[in-house]
Amino acid sequence: MAARSFLGRSLSRDLSLSLALVVSLVAAAALVLLFASTQKQAEEENEARADSYLTFLQETLRIPMWELNDQAIDEIGRTFAHNEFVEGITIRDADGRVLFSAAHGKGHGVIRRAEITHDGTTIGRVILELNIDAQKAARRTLLLNFAGASLLAVLVLVGVTGILLRVLLRRPFHTLDGLISEYAAGRYDALPPAIPYEEFHPITALLVQMGQTIQSQMERLSEAEQAYRSIFENASEGLARLTPGGRFLSINPAGADILGFDCPEALLARENLHSTDFYADLSAQKMLQDALRTNGEAHGVVAITTARGESRWIEVHARAMPGAGGGHEITETVIIDVTERHHAEMRLAKSLSEKDILLKEIHHRVKNNLQIVSSLLYLQSQGIDDKALRDLFLESQGRIASMALVHEEMYQTHNLSGVDLGEYAKKLVVRLLSTYGKSGVELTAEVARVPVSLETAIPCALILNELVTNACKHAFSGVNAGSLHLCVAASEETVSLQVRDNGPGLPQDFHPEDASTLGMLLISRLTEQIRGRLETGNAPDGGACFTIAFPLEQKEKTA
Repeated sequence: MAARSFLGRSLSRDLSLSLALVVSLVAAAALVLLFASTQKQAEEENEARADSYLTFLQETLRIPMWELNDQAIDEIGRTFAHNEFVEGITIRDADGRVLFSAAHGKGHGVIRRAEITHDGTTIGRVILELNIDAQKAARRTLLLNFAGASLLAVLVLVGVTGILLRVLLRRPFHTLDGLISEYAAGRYDALPPAIPYEEFHPITALLVQMGQTIQSQMERLSEAEQAYRSIFENASEGLARLTPGGRFLSINPAGADILGFDCPEALLARENLHSTDFYADLSAQKMLQDALRTNGEAHGVVAITTARGESRWIEVHARAMPGAGGGHEITETVIIDVTERHHAEMRLAKSLSEKDILLKEIHHRVKNNLQIVSSLLYLQSQGIDDKALRDLFLESQGRIASMALVHEEMYQTHNLSGVDLGEYAKKLVVRLLSTYGKSGVELTAEVARVPVSLETAIPCALILNELVTNACKHAFSGVNAGSLHLCVAASEETVSLQVRDNGPGLPQDFHPEDASTLGMLLISRLTEQIRGRLETGNAPDGGACFTIAFPLEQKEKTA
């Protein structure tokens, strides 16, 4: 409607004016053609009239001129001079003497000259001038009448056409305008208008199709909006939309409750309220803002003070939404009350800390008790003269010291679930070489970081103790020199522990399962305990080589 009033145009008026212009141009062309035709016809009529008058005048004057009857000549001349078409007449005799002359025009007529003869002899001459003003006036009258009739016809045609166009066009367009007004008012199910003219049927069909499409889209949009509104209103988490400055644009009931308001309206009514007013720690608020500005989103757990003065912990997930211009215009935020969870995590962390301290204390006391047992064995062995019996006490002391070292590693590490087998094995071998007085033996260690549980570490410690003790007794017997190679490696599924010396090596018929010594029996049984596999043999340089491969436990894989 606004566009129509702005243009100020009428289709019926424009069509009427266009038709009037066409008819006027046609009428003007007809006038031009009529003028040219009448002018040519008038000229032809004047030429014929002049020839006719001249011939008649010749015949009339022949006898009077021959008889030299001046009175008759004068009467004939006057008679012709009074004719409305005669502008002037001059009659002369054969000698050129004027017998009659009459002129009352301006010399703009048709002039004809002729000789008067009698029996072939020239007896006089006549000059006749015809007046064409009367014909011009008649022609002008005709043209004016035609122009007036044409103008009247144009006016009548324009008027009738305008009325017909208004009647025939305004009604269909008014009907279509009514349908469009219904659509503009949101009534997309309005019945299509009945327009009898088939030229308007495609327009009507297009409008009806457009209305149906808009109605379908509006229904889907309404359903989506209702679904979104239901999710927004009934969500257990707080949902809010804010300006980049932190002013609230909308918030759901859960969000208002988290921030200490009875309803969203109560929060939104406070126009000067900003999200920064709730933060208990401004540094946390600045951290979230910096992350939002840099990454377009921010996540964190922060402490707030609600409108009721309560202290709460909330989990914040914010995302910057770009506007039409591409800049940050809206911040969509999810807030979750995690106060109870935070307190539970704090209690759990405190409990875990206390348990860590307790476990470390237990490992420390176990290690001390094992050291006491080891010391008692040492003191007891000092009073034994039998060397074989004293060696048994020394071996038992080494086994206990190996287990004590495991517990020492447990309370010294930050991870109480297990120990690093590689680092522990290196420390144990160095201590055992020192204990047996073999500090001159060169140790080559290739150890990887292999976290294992306490259940696996103690059997490995005892196995390693027996292997190093065996090397000190047999490979380095009586000497404080040689070389010992230690290797601890791990793949995705298996751990490999290898001890190799450069001593005389193992006998050709050596089989671990047939050995009767306590050390080899412990190695075999402990290898079975950790579901491992024992391989024995001699190294390329001739020394003994023991390799134990065992599976890596699931909890050790994830350690």
